Amino acid sequence: MQKPKIVIDNLPEESFFEIYKDEDRMLINHQIRNQNAEKQFLERGIIEQSYFEHVKFNQSDFYRLELTDSIFVGCDFSNCKMEEAVFYRCEFRNCKMLGINLNGAIFNNVLLDGTNMQLAALNQMKVKDTMFNACNLKDSSFAENKLQGAVQFEHCEIDQMSFYDTSLKYVNLSTCFFEKIDVEERLIRGMQVNATQAAQIAQYLLGLRVEY
Repeated sequence: MQKPKIVIDNLPEESFFEIYKDEDRMLINHQIRNQNAEKQFLERGIIEQSYFEHVKFNQSDFYRLELTDSIFVGCDFSNCKMEEAVFYRCEFRNCKMLGINLNGAIFNNVLLDGTNMQLAALNQMKVKDTMFNACNLKDSSFAENKLQGAVQFEHCEIDQMSFYDTSLKYVNLSTCFFEKIDVEERLIRGMQVNATQAAQIAQYLLGLRVEY
């Protein structure tokens, strides 16, 4: 997975609201910290090579936002609408994304680390070379997605997560935690799980009772 091409120390500190002053709604080579940008509306904005720390974006609408080579640390995207957004070489560390709507988005070389994505809508997406690490994805929907390259889930909470109409071939869920996930038998061939998870899935899909 490719990391963001950004040198944080060289970035001038600026306000997120500078993006509205740009004719093309672009924000490039900026460092933004400790700001409140809640309930914003920005359509087709472009953010490149920028660093965000402790910025609140919750309840904002960022339709078709394009993010490239950017890092977000401790930011709040709860209940944001980011439909059809594009993320290329981006990182989200210890962020909040409760109830976020990312339907139709494109993830390419994206890292989500320690991020709370409970109740997220992650549907009809194209996901390539992306890692979810130690994320809370409980009750989220990951349906009708096309996965390419290495799409990884490591040590994530995925209980009650829905994977309908998404092929999980080569996806490794063995380090994740769940009692039940919604999957389709025809689309889990080649998925990797541990023994306990296999028993849980067999019980859900086939009605089997497994004795230990």
